[in-house]
Amino acid sequence: GASGVIIGDTIYYAGGARPNFGFPASSFFRKGYINPENPADIIWEGVSEPLALGYRMGATTFGDQAIWIGGSDNTYNFDALAYDGSGVVNPLDRIGIYEPNTGEWSEIFGFIPAIMDLRGVAELGNGEYLLAGGMLADQEVTDQLLKISISDLTSTEPLVVNTEELVTLFPNPVKEQLWLDLTRANINSAHWTLLDATGKIVKMGEIDFASGSPLSVGSLLAGQYWLRLEWAGGGQLLPLVKT
Repeated sequence: GASGVIIGDTIYYAGGARPNFGFPASSFFRKGYINPENPADIIWEGVSEPLALGYRMGATTFGDQAIWIGGSDNTYNFDALAYDGSGVVNPLDRIGIYEPNTGEWSEIFGFIPAIMDLRGVAELGNGEYLLAGGMLADQEVTDQLLKISISDLTSTEPLVVNTEELVTLFPNPVKEQLWLDLTRANINSAHWTLLDATGKIVKMGEIDFASGSPLSVGSLLAGQYWLRLEWAGGGQLLPLVKT
């Protein structure tokens, strides 16, 4: 349940669960110094840090800072029930911030929707990030895609959060014709690549969304695929089921 990032030659790794009865949440903060001549040679040090407490947080970087997004302050099983028997665990609307240059921790609340069970954060660049899926309050597993724009983590204004899906595929599962809606991404055309479950390219091409034409997938075998879309300044990878 811990998570971390690499900045330069150092791993910053925070939170998780301790191997005691009830798997209590950990506030241990680790630094791993990587030998650039031998990446398998890592020297670790760690300290107890109250602000490093967190379970299944998303970790990424903002500038030269390490940041942890969401998560919970108690550990839980897959159904969001606490290991210690205290009941349902709910997520935090927290961002934890570590500044490697000063060694200082800080945290802010209320800048993001409360979310936990994040296994990663997609960094788009220019202070933009995507959070896909996770768990909301009251044991709700979500398919939401949050786009977060950060300009300053010392601001008192909430982050800009886009809770709308950037890309919509329909129908999915699909049998013959696949329609795409990228109006929320504000683009007119994109390059598309269809990959099978192993990552092998099956088909590719260009699509003009202004024409309103679908993609024909009737010749594909039934199974799981991935549709990769790429356009100027962005892109998206989407799961697709062919029936």
